[in-house]
Amino acid sequence: MQRKKLGQVLVESEILTQLTVERILQLSRAAGKRFGEVLEDLGLVTGEELAQALATQYGYPVVADFAKYAFSDDLLKLMPAETAAEHIIFPLKLQGNILGLAMADPTNEKVVHNIQDSNKVVVKNFIASRKDILQAIAVHYLKREEAKSGKAIVLLAENDKNIVKAMSDSLNKNNYEVIVATDGIEALKKAVCYKPALIVADKDMPKINGYMLLSSLKNTRETKNIPVILIAASTQAEEEALAYDKGFADYISKPVKEIILLTKVKKAILFNINPYVVR
Repeated sequence: MQRKKLGQVLVESEILTQLTVERILQLSRAAGKRFGEVLEDLGLVTGEELAQALATQYGYPVVADFAKYAFSDDLLKLMPAETAAEHIIFPLKLQGNILGLAMADPTNEKVVHNIQDSNKVVVKNFIASRKDILQAIAVHYLKREEAKSGKAIVLLAENDKNIVKAMSDSLNKNNYEVIVATDGIEALKKAVCYKPALIVADKDMPKINGYMLLSSLKNTRETKNIPVILIAASTQAEEEALAYDKGFADYISKPVKEIILLTKVKKAILFNINPYVVR
């Protein structure tokens, strides 16, 4: 039996009209993006509606709000946090050699085959919203506690412990919640799961540098709109100009002065909330 198109499922569910589906298909082709991604970006469907439609399309069960449950360390060790965050998947339960796997994209067959081969298991697919999966990754892999109410999250991507302490102290006492990553890969992983209001990244970091981090963030659905401030040792105008040209929200030269840090952090967050604010 031929599988229905996602657009057809959404029309039959009376979530979208046929005309809307046709227009979104044109937009997705022009942008080179997935149909469902464009729908969510435009706010035409919720994550839950998209998950239900995909479940109907593929015949998989739906799971939701599972971050509140307990998951053993042995279960989580079946895949590293990096794999879970990159592919938006989460291990739900291992019963015998059957692994229940929550996924947002049921077309990602390659990662399923890799998990089966590396762990000698048979994967049973479940569909979940990206939001629910990322929340579970944040809680169970990254051990994230509930965010402090009313505090903007700032992710510091910095491997110098002294700089981290100085900036963290300044930001914490000014009512920001600070999360730290000590290399570029960890920063990308935490950015996807935590969705900070702002990222402050050092130009020179292990694994991937500040410029590579920005490029990865811009090419990742959950992080493409997060502003990033670059920190660099150079005081040369050319370095600062390059940072702006590459798309950084701002630039801070070392040594980092507290008043400069706080002013630029506040401005970047405010401008991202309201792009009509004059810089």
